[in-house]
Amino acid sequence: MANTNSSAKVAVVIPYYQGEDFIADCLKSINKSEYPVSKIYLADNSPARFQPPGPGTNLLTVLKLPPGIGFGRACNAGIYQSVNDGYDFTIILNQDAVLATDCVGHLVAACQQQPNLAAVAPLSYDHDLLAITPPTWAKYVAPIPGLAADLQRGELRSWYPVSYTQINGACVCFRNQLVHQYPLFDPIFKQYGEDTELFQRLLYQHHFALGVVPEARIGHQHTNFTAQGSRADNIAVQVRRGMLICWLKDPRRSLFGSLVKALVVALHTQWQTLWAGQAQRLPLFWRQDWQLLFQLPEIVKRRDPSFLQGVIEGYLHQDLEGQKQSQ
Repeated sequence: MANTNSSAKVAVVIPYYQGEDFIADCLKSINKSEYPVSKIYLADNSPARFQPPGPGTNLLTVLKLPPGIGFGRACNAGIYQSVNDGYDFTIILNQDAVLATDCVGHLVAACQQQPNLAAVAPLSYDHDLLAITPPTWAKYVAPIPGLAADLQRGELRSWYPVSYTQINGACVCFRNQLVHQYPLFDPIFKQYGEDTELFQRLLYQHHFALGVVPEARIGHQHTNFTAQGSRADNIAVQVRRGMLICWLKDPRRSLFGSLVKALVVALHTQWQTLWAGQAQRLPLFWRQDWQLLFQLPEIVKRRDPSFLQGVIEGYLHQDLEGQKQSQ
């Protein structure tokens, strides 16, 4: 196990939506963690309610949330419960991911070394924890200065500073003491981009650090990288929408600068899509852009942290109301 202060209490939040094929392996990996996990919050927003897959779930609390509220709102509910229950760290973990036995210890150790780290992520491997896939290497390893060379040499630092695009949202360890003071995931995102936008705010609006901990590992399905047909088209539309909202909310730019950047990105992605021979996606892009145009006043308001915090608190009250009634 990594050199950590084991008195720090860790909770894991799993945003759960129709994950019957994955959840047993996910929970099993948490229960095998060498560093003790004190609580698992399963943030259930699935239409068919979660059924525990068997023994070994004594740490589990199921948050019964409104169906279909999405990744960001489910994570917010879990982090809110973790903070209120007095845990020091909250790990967000995708339902289709598994933890290596020493993953939690390495994540906590990195945070304890650097007080300004608001969030750290492990490296993502294939589901069997054997290898980093080429798409993952290209997106989450190669862009981080020094990491690829250090991995090949086998000489690793405990953590590497990263930008907001280089941290994989499939598993992130948040320091509750820092993040609870600021707005978490923006509920305006439907799917994709909400983690990137939060990391962007933590870095450039609130001036915290983000890190990747290479000795911490998760196994992840990454089925989105291999999607085909209409599913791939829908993912491309949602990823592009998330990207545009991130640019519109970029705290490094003025409102005018953000609008110009989003327009350039919108046009550039259309050209790239046409050049790649995927013209069938263009009508989907245009429909999404039209919807974003109507949402623009709301997106602009959410550039203000106090306004965004009020929005998030409103959703939290609404989403956790059923949970309170069931207690």
